[in-house]
Amino acid sequence: MDDKLRLLVETVLKKKTNEILKQIDYLMDEKGVGDILKNGSRNNKRIPRTTQFTMLMNAATEASCVEELLLFLAYQQSRKNGWETRCERSNKSIAENIVDSLEEIQINLYPKIEKGAEYINEDDERIIKLEIARKYTGYLYWKVSTVCKGD
Repeated sequence: MDDKLRLLVETVLKKKTNEILKQIDYLMDEKGVGDILKNGSRNNKRIPRTTQFTMLMNAATEASCVEELLLFLAYQQSRKNGWETRCERSNKSIAENIVDSLEEIQINLYPKIEKGAEYINEDDERIIKLEIARKYTGYLYWKVSTVCKGD
């Protein structure tokens, strides 16, 4: 990715921070992930805590593409360590809700970057989507840290 495109990505992500934060609030409040993280679940004693969200944030940093990050979430869900816990409001697992939320923010932000760019090749697209995911998982970790006080 050239410097001009990198600057554009950084600028758009900074300008659209509130969109990312609103999406995370929606995930926590409307989809019910916050309720599970605060209060636990009647059906599942295990729920992901800050340590697991740290692992998610680190996976976003280490991933070579967004699909790898989605695979990481699917793997975590399959391990039955809390990511599979269903949220009553959405009737989806915590992992599925995060995937939906991440995809929604990608759908909203990527076109704004694409619109301002002269040209984006396939590799640039992959890197841009990863940057969006990294920003998202970082803010998600912060939010979870405030919800899971004392963990």
